[in-house]
Amino acid sequence: MIECSVGVMAHNEAKNIGNVLDRLAGQSLERASITEIIVVAGGCDDGTEDVVRRKAESDPRVRLVVEPARKGKAEAVNRFLAEATKDVCVVVGADTLPDSRAVEFLCLPLERGEVGMTGARPIPLNSRKTFPGYVVHFLWSMHHDVALKRPKCGEMVAFKKVFDRLPADTVVDEPQIEALVRAAGLQIVYEPRAEVYNLGPDNLREIVMRRRSIVAGYERLSRRTTHRTATQSLRWWLLSRVAVRAARGEEPLLFLAGAVAVELAARILGYWDAVFSKEPLHIWPPAESTKDPAASFPPRR
Repeated sequence: MIECSVGVMAHNEAKNIGNVLDRLAGQSLERASITEIIVVAGGCDDGTEDVVRRKAESDPRVRLVVEPARKGKAEAVNRFLAEATKDVCVVVGADTLPDSRAVEFLCLPLERGEVGMTGARPIPLNSRKTFPGYVVHFLWSMHHDVALKRPKCGEMVAFKKVFDRLPADTVVDEPQIEALVRAAGLQIVYEPRAEVYNLGPDNLREIVMRRRSIVAGYERLSRRTTHRTATQSLRWWLLSRVAVRAARGEEPLLFLAGAVAVELAARILGYWDAVFSKEPLHIWPPAESTKDPAASFPPRR
């Protein structure tokens, strides 16, 4: 039996934090066991903490850790690591909906001594009929294709506690964890059976904002360490995949061209931020349109 500590990082997630905790409490587990569920609430003023306290009354595994000020996700993860009592940690965002077997599937590969981290498959709940919804689906489908070729983690991860903390100013926590796990000589595994549902931004401003911060985080991480993410290493392979999809008629060409233009703009802006910006990038503005994934559940296949 693999015992794990689960950490939920939250900033003003009152709309969804109860749903996340219910799904974690109701996980279908056979060879994994959730010992504790630690919610790190940073700078919340919308009732998130009250929801967690009510859940803790009925589930003793749930524990609330309050950070009066929002310090960024990396510091929230660090607080979780300091509080976690188990050597296997699962980190999930408070704006997601883990599938009923997500924790089990994430933990199983960690039984192998050479594996140090696993990543789930994010599935967006947005409608494909709108252009922002198409962009979200397109980006996550490319994430899936890349991760099948070279593991890439996001939204929900499990890892062995082989490091003490993350750099406080890191913008991209999952790739930073990947770098630390690889530095410890362990492998990363992508587990597509571990599904986690999320709601991407429903407008282009928030899509560019999030992609811009992620690209900047990737660039700064690669400059600080020798680690390069799968999307950085496989960028030409990614472009070839997009070309193949277009040639086969698998994508609507107008939407596809727009999605590529949006991603290109975000990459240029993110690179500029990473190289020239003097502002801290690890505390980004929340994407308000992503806060209520349950309203769009079940997913549109």
